[in-house]
Amino acid sequence: AAINREKGADFRYLIEGEKFLEQLRTVRGAIVLTAHMGNYDLGSAVFVEKLKRPIKTVRAPESDVMAEAHLRQRMSDEGVDVLYNIGAALPFDLLSALRSGEIISIQGDRPTGDVAQFPTRMFGQTAMLPSGPIALALTAEVPIFPVFVLRAGYRRYRFVFFEPFTCQRASASRNDNIATGMQRWADTLSS
Repeated sequence: AAINREKGADFRYLIEGEKFLEQLRTVRGAIVLTAHMGNYDLGSAVFVEKLKRPIKTVRAPESDVMAEAHLRQRMSDEGVDVLYNIGAALPFDLLSALRSGEIISIQGDRPTGDVAQFPTRMFGQTAMLPSGPIALALTAEVPIFPVFVLRAGYRRYRFVFFEPFTCQRASASRNDNIATGMQRWADTLSS
């Protein structure tokens, strides 16, 4: 991503599940749920270009102050609004953005720090995943679009869009509703 940003280096990509990208273009409020793989920073910039609308990306700040300032400026130049996974107000800011019809992008594959976690089944084992994105989708009543940006070679990427899903209030128990959404996400991650 840095080479592309600084030098305008060409890169190529293929999109799998383009019909889901088209759905994302027109939806009013959505969560793009992804994982720590490939090049999600480059992915955010491509999403903004393809979607023709801004996207808010939730991330942890870089440990190096200069690297963080550089990354923040570049993402801003590309139309990506970065929100940091720190502070108690973040969930309320994200909920407000979703209810205003915006798209937010969150990584949902590894809980770090004191983020809420929920047990799921992956590959026959119990795995703890961050439950915030699922709880947020349930509260905001917006769809989740699973998307992965995978390296396919030197300056080559695959953007893989999976079928979006919604978190339903099918049970009186909030935990049961979150568990159902969490398992759907875990199954997508495992595929």
